[in-house]
Amino acid sequence: MRNVIKRAVQGTVAAALALGGVATATGPAAAFGNSANWSWPHDYQIGGNNNTGRCVDDSIDAHAISGNLLRGYPCNGYNWQKWRVIGIEGDGYAELRNAATGLCLDDSNSGPNGADLLRGFPCNGEGWQRWRIVSRITATNPAYFQQVLQNANTGRCLDDSDAGSGGSDLLRGYPCNGPSQDGGWQGWNLYMVD
Repeated sequence: MRNVIKRAVQGTVAAALALGGVATATGPAAAFGNSANWSWPHDYQIGGNNNTGRCVDDSIDAHAISGNLLRGYPCNGYNWQKWRVIGIEGDGYAELRNAATGLCLDDSNSGPNGADLLRGFPCNGEGWQRWRIVSRITATNPAYFQQVLQNANTGRCLDDSDAGSGGSDLLRGYPCNGPSQDGGWQGWNLYMVD
């Protein structure tokens, strides 16, 4: 089922690129590619990351009620790595709530140099918690298909380049850029899991 959904999206993106239909994001930074649609209400696994192979995981502090940091962690299918689409705006941005903690994927935790650590935070409908999918073909040789997640408020992309030890990197919102996307830090494979 996962591969069928992924191949269908890949075919649509490849056809759009072949026809020259490339859309760009508006805002302070741009993730270049075609906007893809979330499906509501469904759960997604975000990962593996194109570079690290890890999934977006909210299990660092299972009892957090005011928010906790997110990490890239080996994909395992547990609820800590399932993200439910709970609201889609007309502009294609959606809120994503974790199946285990009930917290939303959030980019409001400010940090230095435009590199914010992402957190699970109580869902509130703000732009910090709204994300869009950008589907693209990399500029690498050989090229490959990837998906990028971009935040509505910050314009930053979900990024797994903040290396940590023990296979549990902290995730951050980082300015969208071709080298990070083509290098894989900002490239993800999204799978619908329900």
